[in-house]
Amino acid sequence: MVNKISFDLILTTVDKKKDVLKLFHTLARQSDDFKLRVLFADQSEDINWNDIKNFESENLEIIHKKISKSSLSKARNIAVSLGLKSDYIAFPDDDCWYKDSILSDVYEKFTSDTSLDVVCTNVYDPDTKRYYGDRPVVNNVDVSFKNIFKYPISVGIFMKKSVFVATGGRFDERFGVGAKFGSGEETLLIAQVISSGAKIQYFGEVKVFHPVLDSAFYDISKSYSYGVGFGKLNQEFFKSGNYSVLPYFIYVIYRTIGGCLTSLFNTPKRKVYSNRLKGVLRGFLLTKN
Repeated sequence: MVNKISFDLILTTVDKKKDVLKLFHTLARQSDDFKLRVLFADQSEDINWNDIKNFESENLEIIHKKISKSSLSKARNIAVSLGLKSDYIAFPDDDCWYKDSILSDVYEKFTSDTSLDVVCTNVYDPDTKRYYGDRPVVNNVDVSFKNIFKYPISVGIFMKKSVFVATGGRFDERFGVGAKFGSGEETLLIAQVISSGAKIQYFGEVKVFHPVLDSAFYDISKSYSYGVGFGKLNQEFFKSGNYSVLPYFIYVIYRTIGGCLTSLFNTPKRKVYSNRLKGVLRGFLLTKN
């Protein structure tokens, strides 16, 4: 029997049954060259085992665990605790979906450069034809602290399991959606990987599919909580003596203030920018963890 290249996919959701089933449909269409294990920490009330069991096959195993409502980072840690066994690990969002060749595309990058430890992909919405965060479609870029906020995003991170385990194999539960600091858990993970000396590259031509909608911009509560996470993360970087992120931190402050000023007569947009600024400053100035 030939041993197939395997991926552990860390998945969690809260009441997004339609989106999750769409993701499973795309996982079932991946190449038979790969073995997938979905470690699924399910916080939903509208999903049960009967909804997903038929997706299982020789190449797709689903480990499904119902859990109580929790932060994203805590739910991911519960999923990780279900048992990592594969060569590589990834962190799909519950509303993302995979093109049929994504695992082949990612694996080709790892095999083309055996020193590569983490592949970061682009994120694209084929419906709106937009890239998430206007990420560039470039061949490849080395990921460092200078661009750590620009390129890595959890839905597009694929890493060797050994590298993830070496970081401690967990997300910092202070960070992430639903946590005290509402973003940054994947950035902190990548920071730990960079500090270990591992090699990370971003490939703009490799894409994971995910909605990119203007409506997400106008979520005022998220703009604040994301800002808190961003501010706190930068505070921790600075305290550790890492000032490589300083130019981007200044850029975000400058752009956010500019957004407030140019949106004086657009109340919803102005509130998004002002709440983001409040969040960033609160997170950066917090004295407690």
